Amino acid sequence: MNKIYERGRFYILDGGNHFILVNKTKHFKDGHTHLTNYNTAVWLIKLSEHHSIPHRISPYLLESLIRVNSDEMYLKQLRALQSEKRSAKNEKRNPKRTG
Repeated sequence: MNKIYERGRFYILDGGNHFILVNKTKHFKDGHTHLTNYNTAVWLIKLSEHHSIPHRISPYLLESLIRVNSDEMYLKQLRALQSEKRSAKNEKRNPKRTG
């Protein structure tokens, strides 16, 4: 696999039909994620650098963002968003009945 992009504490590997985003300050097994789109990998790096909280993000990409980050305050915010999204999803599946 070739390193095709590096910025700060992150780099992107070309895995052929996918890309691997890696945080070089974490152990590889804990600090990497697989993505199908190069631009998405770069977007996750930019979000991470600015500690931005994306409210319109898929559960998979949110989990990827959590995996590649190590700042505890940022992770706390991301996990809160993840929990909020799970609760909203469960609420849609199982609406409370009144009556």
